[in-house]
Amino acid sequence: MNPCAPKSCRRTPCGSCSDGPCRGPLRSVKDVVRAYHKNYREQTKRELRFYAGRTLMEIGLAVAMNEKRHPHQRRIPEAVLLEVCACLIKHQWRCGIFDSFDDLHQKVKDVIGGIHGVGELMIYDTACRIGARIELEPDKVYLHAGTRKGARALGLGWGARFLEREDLPREFQDLKAGEIEDCLCIYEAELKDMPVA
Repeated sequence: MNPCAPKSCRRTPCGSCSDGPCRGPLRSVKDVVRAYHKNYREQTKRELRFYAGRTLMEIGLAVAMNEKRHPHQRRIPEAVLLEVCACLIKHQWRCGIFDSFDDLHQKVKDVIGGIHGVGELMIYDTACRIGARIELEPDKVYLHAGTRKGARALGLGWGARFLEREDLPREFQDLKAGEIEDCLCIYEAELKDMPVA
């Protein structure tokens, strides 16, 4: 279990949620980034390595490392996920087709964004999972429900589609864009009204 996991999303290394206690107060953005390093960074890397070897069917069904449905997509009906799979399989997702992660993200949005029940988080997660397969990762911090709350807590441009890494406090600069997205989402409640050094 991750000892400093925040109240809003206490995830264990397998990607499920837990109600374990949070040890140690998080008093600053620097503390939050340290907690992310300690408790989630390696887990996020393992998750991306896992998706690098998954099929489009597994990605569309949001299969997690524990072979169950990923918690982000737990409420999406299976019929919707099967429709996502059918749409993904009809398209090419190879290395060299996309100039950037943004191109990949837009393609995923175009392919599955019109499916009733698919929202911003499913689009982003699917793009990241396909990106892991073709070695393409975000270079911007994409905003969706949880990440937008984290950005808003820091007084950032939370109404935008994404933030540039430079837009964030310097404490985040040693994290990759995808890791910043993860950190903002996991710690959105703790970031509210925190002083930025």
